Order: sequence, then structure tokens, then C-alpha cells
Amino acid sequence: MIITMGAIVLAIFFIVVEIPPLLKEKKVYPTILYLAILFVGVSLTIFHGLGAKIPNPLDGITYVFQPSSTWILKLFE
Repeated sequence: MIITMGAIVLAIFFIVVEIPPLLKEKKVYPTILYLAILFVGVSLTIFHGLGAKIPNPLDGITYVFQPSSTWILKLFE
């Protein structure tokens, strides 16, 4: 619960500090990108703090490229 509250407090702090200058300069795309990345990071932190199992992205990459890796290794034997 502490991790969840800490993540939310830090996210609010970063929004208050970083977003007004971006909006003042009318930088819409960087603002949207910043908020999207912040949202993903805070969401992952909250899920991790609540004990949810977060999959490792490397497992997906290995699953996708394993057949081609096997084929290439067999090619060079």
C-alpha cells in the first residue's frame, strides 16, 4: 500500500513540475508522450507493489525469435 501511494504522489509531483512548461510552449506531442510513459510506469509500479506477476518482456522476444535462432544454428552446423 505504501508503494502504491508513493507512486501516485510522485506521479502527481512530476505532472505538476513537468507538464505546465510543456503546455506553456504548446508542445502537445511531447506532453502526450510524457503522460503515456508516466502512466505505464506508474501502473507497473502499482501492480508490482500489489504483488501482481508482471511478465518479463524478454520472454516474449525469446518466444518470437527462437525458431529463427534454431534454424540459423542448424544452418551453420
